[in-house]
This record gives sequence, C-alpha cells and structure tokens, in this order.
Amino acid sequence: GQFFFPTVPFGGTYLVVAGRGHNRQPSQPVHLTRPMQRITIRLAPSRDIEGQVLGPDGQPLGAVPVSLSLNHPEAGTSWGPPKLTDRHGRIEFHELSSELDDYEVEVDTRRDYQPVNFPVPRSGEPMVIRLEKGHVLEGRVVDAETGWPIPGVEMYASRTKFVPGERYAYEAEDVTDEEGRFRFSN
Repeated sequence: GQFFFPTVPFGGTYLVVAGRGHNRQPSQPVHLTRPMQRITIRLAPSRDIEGQVLGPDGQPLGAVPVSLSLNHPEAGTSWGPPKLTDRHGRIEFHELSSELDDYEVEVDTRRDYQPVNFPVPRSGEPMVIRLEKGHVLEGRVVDAETGWPIPGVEMYASRTKFVPGERYAYEAEDVTDEEGRFRFSN
C-alpha cells in the first residue's frame, strides 16, 4: 500500500515505522531534502507465539495478566491492556515480526508472585514461565497531624539505587483502603 505524511517538517531525518498487529519494521533513515520522496518498507513475515504461566508448584495459573513489548531501538513499543491466561495458564500473541529478536513478555500479577520479564524466543518454541512467590510488606498511611488513616493513596516501592537490568519500582496490590492500609506481595 501507499502512504502519505502531510505534516512531517521538511529538512529533517526520520525513521518511518510500518506495523500490522505486533509486527513492526523501521525504514532506513529518510532525509527529507525535497518536497516529494518515495520509500519502500518491506514488512517481514509474521509469526505467532504461545506460552504457559505456571505457579511455583508447577501448576498452571489462569487469569494472569501478560503484556507484550518490543524493545527495539527504532521500533520499540508495548501493547495494552495485558491479555489474561486461560484456565490452563496458556497465552498466545499473534503477528510478531519473524525478523526482530527484541520481544519480551511481562507477567505482573501485582499480588502473591514476583513479576517476571521473559524474552520471547525467535525459534517459535513455546515459552514456559514459572512464577516465584512474592515477599509481603504491609503498612498504613496516616495524616501527619491527626494520625487519621488516608484512603485511596497510590503506593509503590522503589530501589534506593538503580541496578541495570533490574526492575526499579513495584506497585502495591491496590490503593490504600479505608483504614489507610496497603500491601505489597510481589
């Protein structure tokens, strides 16, 4: 198909990204030096992936949120909202690029289990993602002057120092309840 960008400023250098489903393909750099230029982007054949999410005991986990992202320097993106595993812990994503290796799934239940980022194998081999039990941290948020509980507060925990390749922040299971209580179990 053909495309036309009416609002790209003249004189710059751009990457044009084509996408269908979860398949992305960036162009070579395009230098806009004249009013009309033509390029061709060859979208790679697509592939499907499947996997299964298991608990620490090896049993399938249903209704677990799984997100897909593409961590590519020119075509990176994520898709939302997360898809849920079926009652057998299975998940499928369709129309991924057969040429890009930078796909990753994230499993973050926000309760009971530690979050996992899992690279999608290019081989097409099914993923098996085994979750580990989370650690629990509970507490309360109260008004500094009155000591009364504050409901509805968003909570997150972050590392005191950034560690490359490690997750930086974790979200609580929910906002604080009517008594100002919060709980982390991830």
